[in-house]
Amino acid sequence: MANEEDEKQTMKAEADRLLFAYLEATEEYMRLKSELEDVMKQGYLGISKARYTMGVAFVSDLQYDTEMTALATVDTDIKDGCNVYQTVRKQACRTPSKENTKTAEPSEQSGVRKRRSDKNESDEKVEDNLVSGHVEEVEPVDKNPTIHDPLRWFGVLVPSSLRSAQGSFINAADRCSELASLQNRCQSLQQQYVQLLPQIC
Repeated sequence: MANEEDEKQTMKAEADRLLFAYLEATEEYMRLKSELEDVMKQGYLGISKARYTMGVAFVSDLQYDTEMTALATVDTDIKDGCNVYQTVRKQACRTPSKENTKTAEPSEQSGVRKRRSDKNESDEKVEDNLVSGHVEEVEPVDKNPTIHDPLRWFGVLVPSSLRSAQGSFINAADRCSELASLQNRCQSLQQQYVQLLPQIC
């Protein structure tokens, strides 16, 4: 009889621990959600100020890079029986992209068109190599291309409001990972508490 009472007291203490942990995780979740709302507001406000300063046409999706690459990825891990998410960031190059710094060809500047031949230079080079028996080494494709800072899509000298908006959205992405992890933790604690509750009632 005493063993049953001790076991029941242990279960009650475990239920109390789960309940307190659930309440703490919920409080932390609400705090992070409020912070997420604040940084998102700051980000959108910064974009609005940048559009007012530079003009709507200069801050829009028309400036997006056609070969954009994600600067952040999400890693998944398992901790205490639930998924935990973490944002991993890549270092972006601060120099402008080649598309923005590309200058016009001399033939285009002078207004003279260059006649296009039926065979391009690469085809002629392949035929010459086949005749001579010479084999050229193929240059390996760069699997890690340079990632340019998205701010450079909108020009070199961008207003400080656009830079602060970028920082706000970076913080928002980090908050989203933390919120997803906390939500999984809350669900795990709730399931454990619900499974333990019938045994102590």
